[in-house]
Amino acid sequence: MILVAPGLLTQPPDSLARVASLQTLARLATVQLEAEGMNAAVIGTLGMRRDTPIGPLLARGAGADIGRDYVIVADPVFLAADRDDLVLVDRVDDLTADETDALAAMLNRHFAADGMQLGVTHSATWLARVNHVPALQTTPLDIARGRGLLPHLPTGPDARTWTRWQNEIQMLLHDHPVNIAREARGCLPVTGVWFWGGGTADAIGALPRISAMTARTRIGDIARAVGELGGGTHRDFGADETLQNVVASFDGSGPTIVVLGHIDNESAMAQFEAGWLTPAVRLLAQRAVDPLHLIADGNGNAARWTARPPTPWQRIATLRRHTAFTVPGKN
Repeated sequence: MILVAPGLLTQPPDSLARVASLQTLARLATVQLEAEGMNAAVIGTLGMRRDTPIGPLLARGAGADIGRDYVIVADPVFLAADRDDLVLVDRVDDLTADETDALAAMLNRHFAADGMQLGVTHSATWLARVNHVPALQTTPLDIARGRGLLPHLPTGPDARTWTRWQNEIQMLLHDHPVNIAREARGCLPVTGVWFWGGGTADAIGALPRISAMTARTRIGDIARAVGELGGGTHRDFGADETLQNVVASFDGSGPTIVVLGHIDNESAMAQFEAGWLTPAVRLLAQRAVDPLHLIADGNGNAARWTARPPTPWQRIATLRRHTAFTVPGKN
């Protein structure tokens, strides 16, 4: 079983340390920092190739028919000037629908002659598509975040074109009315677009058979696509879902993955603990789940905890030993 908890690691460390089921997980699990972010963590945990292209998976999970087109993630980002370079500070993820529409329409008008089209999915993911497959290697956003652009720009025979497009986008976004209004409100402006994770539907390759229940989010779109394309099962996250319902409804022929909504406050964290993590840890102790993975992110970190059913001695030791739940740091 794989529980995906976006935003969990944004919660205060003292709040995380008080969650009993996280303490139990800390005693039983090994933890691995995921430098390439939650997308890579989910893909790796499902046993997929680490180089599986994210772009076409996100498109499929959002219900888009991309045919033979090449689709690449085009994240809106905030770039800040450093002494010798621009730094990719972070993805801008609080755009309104009107702001997104205005920026996408402007970029599509500009790049129409180049054959590049920008689309935005229901989870506010920006995807660019072209009708040919470029010779291009890119760097995932989670690796480039917080670092200078120059070492992480696209490489390959067609890199010059995509780098030029990135530069043009920066100029187009400079002093755009959307950004002027955002800065006046104290919000980060969109000063660039970061291309990464491109590929075609054919490049996705063979996928595992999984049972997936997902929130309508970006990471949920990835799990949804794997569930549909791999011949498994999938359903959207319902308001009254419980872990027991998930276990009862899926056939157990492959991994079960549950992608929760964003955990952005203590109330959401309490619901996650009571409704999902505590019952999952209980199933682990009963050997009804083996192994249990928790994937979480926040504050620029993404990590995966993996626990196997405890032995009798571990059960005794778990009752006697306090182990704090800590988040591994990103270098």
